Amino acid sequence: MKMIKKCLVSLSFIAAVLAVVVVGTASAEKLRVGMECTYAPFNFKNANGELMGYDVDVAKGVAGLIGADMEFVCQKWDGMIPALLANKFDLVIASMSITEKRLKKMDFSDTYRISVGRLVGKKKCRLETVRWHWQAHCGQLRRTQGRTGTGNDLFRLV
Repeated sequence: MKMIKKCLVSLSFIAAVLAVVVVGTASAEKLRVGMECTYAPFNFKNANGELMGYDVDVAKGVAGLIGADMEFVCQKWDGMIPALLANKFDLVIASMSITEKRLKKMDFSDTYRISVGRLVGKKKCRLETVRWHWQAHCGQLRRTQGRTGTGNDLFRLV
């Protein structure tokens, strides 16, 4: 029940964001949505070349709520922000994290999906977390010096 409520709240917020975009782009016949189209299970093409996935379903659901026609625009991830800023599409529905640098150029909606990363090992490895140091009993995982754009730690097997 909590998940359904979160999804409805998220869809309502996205609908409001899209409504603003639709009004702001009244001259456009379709709302153009940018996504990578290769990031399964969120946005990818199936064997028949049809775009599908979680982000695709969210976009279609919101379009249905606000009565908008949509066009999906596939864009390589490295060019996503430049393409948005160059008006190749009207908005991005993808798993893009918020950074200070990105906030200077664009706006972000509230979260519409929550996901938690996990380390996975064979059953007998028994992964344990000890003060920011990961140790697997069938080898060791140590935190590296590198950081991702979202502040998540990177790990490597040693």
